Amino acid sequence: MRGKPLMPTSPPRARKLLKAGEARVERREPFTIRM
Repeated sequence: MRGKPLMPTSPPRARKLLKAGEARVERREPFTIRM
């Protein structure tokens, strides 16, 4: 996924990235993930 713009992304894709360990939660409000 490196180099591909992911913003905005869908909730299913965000869940998949988090579950795979490719992203982590940066902030809860507003919900932000970081690669």
